[in-house]
Amino acid sequence: MDGGLQFRGLCPKCGANLNAETCGCDTEVEDDRFAVLKNLKIE
Repeated sequence: MDGGLQFRGLCPKCGANLNAETCGCDTEVEDDRFAVLKNLKIE
């Protein structure tokens, strides 16, 4: 078993080891494939 350890990974923007530290990067991940839908207006 993993002994209760959990790997939080690396920050996709700055590469910081998230197990050892936190970074100030925006954690919201945007998917460029759906960016066009942000401007969609439904009446």
